[in-house]
This record gives sequence, structure tokens and C-alpha cells, in this order.
Amino acid sequence: MKKYLYFAKYYFKNLVSNKFAYITEFISYAAYILVITQLFSYIFKDKVIEGFTVKDLMWYVIIGELILKGFHYSCRIIGNDITNGNIAYNLSKPYNFMKRIIAEHLTTIITVAIITIFSIPLGLIVAGKIEINAVGILLSVLVTLLGLFVLLLINLIVGISALWVGKDISSIWLIVSKMMLVFVFTPIDFLPKTLQSIVKILPTTHVTYTPSQLFVHFSYSNFIQSLGYEIYSIILLLIVCVIMYKKGVKKLNVNSI
Repeated sequence: MKKYLYFAKYYFKNLVSNKFAYITEFISYAAYILVITQLFSYIFKDKVIEGFTVKDLMWYVIIGELILKGFHYSCRIIGNDITNGNIAYNLSKPYNFMKRIIAEHLTTIITVAIITIFSIPLGLIVAGKIEINAVGILLSVLVTLLGLFVLLLINLIVGISALWVGKDISSIWLIVSKMMLVFVFTPIDFLPKTLQSIVKILPTTHVTYTPSQLFVHFSYSNFIQSLGYEIYSIILLLIVCVIMYKKGVKKLNVNSI
């Protein structure tokens, strides 16, 4: 355990050393939120769509986009480690490559936390106060953290896919990221009921949609349901991740003989 904490600490030091990156990250986030919230305000005005008011949609986008700020480079870093041959070096070391990657990249949550410090006041300015109590906020944060872990696992799977495709995985990440991005703008409640049932099966849905809708429509029954979706997504992705990694490493070892 100590060696993985060391990896996480070293990775975190490199992460926070670039303060300029945090500033540009927040500026781009703030500009994006200002544009989207103004657009929503103009289009929807006083309308209520599937239980979502304009204020709800604004906060929904604020939370969803905040989540996507986590791990958006992780899959490329993992993929590069594989394509440039670094994985062969790591596999010879006395630690698990996957556990090291997870330990390192979990520290990226700090980036989200830092942006959150500034995004909440921004949300209060552009969207206004939302009806949620302290317990609701804490439970929503828990589901959001699980959503971030789902995002990390998706990044890990996309990165590991380099073991199979043997090339740059940017095109794969582009497809996956668009699947998640669509639910930053559009709650699945806007979709037909039959399509909602299909979409809820996909783990990509629960990266942004589940934490965001829980925050704007908090209830204890909604929390239990949201928690279930996140746990389901994590278990499913962990199984896929382990299978892909073990088979990929085996394939790598056979080809290296």
C-alpha cells in the first residue's frame, strides 16, 4: 500500500506544480458555463420541462461539466505508456501497473475540488440558489465522487485498449467522451421512456447525469437509486477492466517472445 501512496504523492506534486494550468482550466470552465447558462436562460425562460426549471438546468450543466474536468487526459497518458513501451518496464517492477495508475490518477480529484471552490460562487451568481440542504449536499458529493471513479475506470479501459489496437487511442476516446458529453447538456428525462431504459444501462450515463440530477432533484429515494447506478457501473467497469488488462498483458507477453 505504501508504494502506491508514494506514486500518488509524487504524481500529485507534479499535478499541482503547474498553477497556470489551474487558472486556464477555471477560465475556460467559467466562460463555458456563462455561455451555456445564458443560452438556456434565453431558450427556456420560465418553462418547466420534465420537472427541470431553467435554474435546475443551469446547475445540472455546472455540476456535469465540473465532473468532466476530472481525468480528461488520463486515458492518453495510459495509452502513451503502452504504445511507447513503458508498460513493459512497469510490468517488470514489483507493483501492479493498474493499481499504480488508479492511485496516481485518483489525485486528479483534487483538481475538481479546486475548481469546485470557485464554481459554486459562479453557480450562485449565474443560476441562483438551489433548494438543497446540507445532508443533500453531502450525499450528492458522495455520488459525485463515485461518478468520478466511474470516469477514471472508463479512462483506464480506453487507455488499456491500446494493448489491443496498438496505436493512438484518441479516436476511441473521442467517441466515448461524446457519449458522456451529450448528457452534460441533456438530462435523459428528456428522452422517450423506452430509450431511457436503454441509456440507463450504460455506465457512461452515470458519470455526469446521475450526480447532476441528484443535486438538482435531491430526495433520499433518488439518492438510493443514484447510488445503485454508480455501484453497478463501477462493478461492471472493474470486471471489463480486469479482463481487458489480463488478456492484453498476456497478448503482449506472447508477442514479445
